[in-house]
Amino acid sequence: MDIMEQINQAQKDYKFFSNMLKKLKKIENKTEGNKYAMKQCEDMLSNLNQFFEDVDYTTQITYD
Repeated sequence: MDIMEQINQAQKDYKFFSNMLKKLKKIENKTEGNKYAMKQCEDMLSNLNQFFEDVDYTTQITYD
């Protein structure tokens, strides 16, 4: 897998986890499972942010 494929997959993952986190925050009755899922989403988003910071931005292409 080359760097562009990794970046594209990371962008898709970022969108997926950010949407999931938004949906979990909208839930009124927060259970332990929901709180755990929110924590996991936040951890994944922070890992993806770190990946994006480490990428050479001259090679990154953002797709809308």
